[in-house]
Amino acid sequence: MVQRRVGVFGGTFDPVHVGHLIVATELRFALALDCVLFVPAGRPPHKTRQEISDNEHRLAMLQFAIADSPWFAISLVDMQRAGPSYTADTLAILRHELDPAELIFLMGSCRPGTSPTASLRKQSSASPNDPASRPISSRSTPRSRTRVAASISSRFP
Repeated sequence: MVQRRVGVFGGTFDPVHVGHLIVATELRFALALDCVLFVPAGRPPHKTRQEISDNEHRLAMLQFAIADSPWFAISLVDMQRAGPSYTADTLAILRHELDPAELIFLMGSCRPGTSPTASLRKQSSASPNDPASRPISSRSTPRSRTRVAASISSRFP
């Protein structure tokens, strides 16, 4: 029996964006994954002071974003349980639910201050009109994230 290889890609996905889809697609091929399981966080412990869109809205955005990708799926394991969403707990639950699948933890770099763009911003001495020199905002709101999502959608139809 061949063991399924499942990539587990967790995050707030607020909003899900083309970067998430590119990372998931590239890692699916690079790691020979049978599927990528998106796991939207219920209560991310590292974002306690940040406003996050309602679960139903983040789930709807994610469902829309992956609708045409047969190798992508969504797990509600974190959204359906109480308390903070810790990766170790999530992986333990999924290991039990998906046994005997091999789980491969996938990680993006969307956390403020950790992305390659953030590093470039810190090093950049470019003009204020250069997007790479703009400060990173950790106070985004659902409204601003909606504008960002609309902007991304218009660039990548």
